Order: sequence, then structure tokens, then C-alpha cells
Amino acid sequence: MIFSLEYAHYDGSSDISDVINFTNNSIGNYIDLHPSAQKTIMFDDIHSEIAHDAFYKSMKTLEKQPDCIYLESAFGSMMQQIFDELEKEGFTYTQEDGKDYLRKDEKRYNQFTTFLVRSESKKGKVFSCPALVAASYLYKLGHFEETITGQNGTPLQTSKTDEILTILPARYLQVEANARSIIERISPEYLKRLNYIFH
Repeated sequence: MIFSLEYAHYDGSSDISDVINFTNNSIGNYIDLHPSAQKTIMFDDIHSEIAHDAFYKSMKTLEKQPDCIYLESAFGSMMQQIFDELEKEGFTYTQEDGKDYLRKDEKRYNQFTTFLVRSESKKGKVFSCPALVAASYLYKLGHFEETITGQNGTPLQTSKTDEILTILPARYLQVEANARSIIERISPEYLKRLNYIFH
């Protein structure tokens, strides 16, 4: 089995030293249990204010080094493909003040919520974190033919990935739930290959 293990995601919402401490203190055993997994870290270079060089320097202090550090911005064009695909299928989204929101139905409770999928910026349309996370998972699971290369020159595994395990702080629960909502609209089968551990 080809395994992808994502054990850190930096989005600038917390101090980088907190991410390092959390990863060093909480992740080691999981990595040791999956020695053949491709160990990955996502760097949100869109919303984070930390410079690339400073981020990579900080990552070198991790006790468990990643095989691949990749940028969230690398998935913008892929998410655009997803957005276009869903739009053709007539999925429900709303627009307000230059922002696009996806409607998430809660059939069990006969309710719905909305979450931001993309918004206007100085650079044009920018996709939200849940949208880009969804695109990154779909990429790993073989939905796209493009090749993403990490910042250390290592290709990010794609269609050979049988299963993904993501280990994150609990504050990412909502982001991941929204990402799953997007993936489910592409193919519910993909969700069976996604696993999470939240701390």
C-alpha cells in the first residue's frame, strides 16, 4: 500500500514555533508506524505572512523531516477545474460581495450551512483554504494528471497513493470538514481513502 502522511499545515494563524513544538511532541509515533509513507507538509503561502525562507529554515528544526514540502498556491488551477466541473453539474453556491460560497446540506438535520470557496483579491479570484486542501487531496488520490513538485524538488505522490492520513490540531476540524464537502461532490469514493487524527 502506498501511503501519504501529512503531519503539518502552516497557514499563518499561529506562531511557527507552536507548530514546531506540536509536531515534535505529538507526531513522532505516527510517523514511526508508517515508515514507508511519504511524509508531507503544506505551506499556505497565500494567507501566511511568513517569508518562504524563514518557513523552510523553521522546518529544519523538526525532529521528523518531511519528504516533501508543498505550497498551497500550487493547487489554484486544479481547484478552478473542480469549480468549473461542479458548476456545470449545477451545484449550489451563492455570491455575495465578490465572494463565492458553497452550500453544504446537512440532510440528517434538514439544515444547511455555507462556507467560502473563493473571493476577490488584488490578484484576482483566490480560493479559500478548504478549497485548496480539497484540491490537494484529490491530486494525491489521482484525480489530476499534473505533477506537483515540492520545494525540496521531491514530487508529491499522486495516483499511486492508496490512502492519506492527515494529523492536525483540532482547530482544523472545520477546514477539513469543508474540504470533504467539496471532495464528496466530485466522488464519495475518495472519502474512503481519507483518514484523520486530530489533537
